[in-house]
Amino acid sequence: MPNKIETIRLINNDANTNVASKTWSGVNAFTGANTHSGVETHSGAETHSGVETHSGAEVFSGTPEFTGVPGLIDTNFNPALRVYRRQQMGQAIKSAAQRNDWSVYTSVKSCNLDWIVAGSGAGASTGYHTSADSDGGCILSHTATSSSFMWIKPADGGIFDTVKWGTSKNPRMRVVMQTGSNITGSQFVCGLYSAATSPNRFDGTAKAIRAEVVFNQVVAASWKVDVAGTGSSSVSGDTSTAVAVSTVYDIDIRVQSDRTVVVYINGVLVYTSVKVLTATKNLIPMIGLQNRTTFHRPVKIYHVELSQDIAA
Repeated sequence: MPNKIETIRLINNDANTNVASKTWSGVNAFTGANTHSGVETHSGAETHSGVETHSGAEVFSGTPEFTGVPGLIDTNFNPALRVYRRQQMGQAIKSAAQRNDWSVYTSVKSCNLDWIVAGSGAGASTGYHTSADSDGGCILSHTATSSSFMWIKPADGGIFDTVKWGTSKNPRMRVVMQTGSNITGSQFVCGLYSAATSPNRFDGTAKAIRAEVVFNQVVAASWKVDVAGTGSSSVSGDTSTAVAVSTVYDIDIRVQSDRTVVVYINGVLVYTSVKVLTATKNLIPMIGLQNRTTFHRPVKIYHVELSQDIAA
């Protein structure tokens, strides 16, 4: 059967629903306006093997929603409305002292200048370190013989530090990480924290503003979320998303316009908070790891992205 070219001058649909696969093997050309005033739902695969051309205006009166895994830039990317910072984390990260030591920098040369390693003993102990992996990730590792906590945070003057991530500007943090081949005793956390705290608690009692995603294998086998406002204990929730070995997770933390928090993992909504973050407070992105003395459970960080509204 020959390719079929359909020229549609004007289509008005209250609701156009396709419950099966819809396939165009030829050119699908729209020379007029294609208007959808209702909901268009595709529960099957929509495949375009030819060229789809729109010479008129295509108007969406609602907000588009994507239920699959989005790309690493915000789904509704608009640089006129939001500020974006993104980095592929394929370099070693040093402590503040090492970063500012020219002899250390020249010996490493490829260390990341936008993040620093922090925590008790950071830089003084060989147990606290990060290293670049050949697959493009940054290995965050803690082998010190203690249960101390280490984390990475923006370095002074780096691209993530120069933006003040405000609770009233709908900030969003995405971290793409991979678990190790053994997660017994693993403790990992990432999120947005007020300047008065750091991600060094797993019990959800630290009274400081934060929105964090936590994996504490000692307590539970799934991702948890902690959200706290000023001077209040956090509200913790279990996402029911189990953590597996050697698995990549796209963790997406979003502060909504009402300052509640929603979390997506691998593109799936897993948590919506009741707790509201305090207004007009600045937050710091951090990623942390705790050693359990006898356990050595490194993780790999591949991408970190932050964005927020451009607002007064």
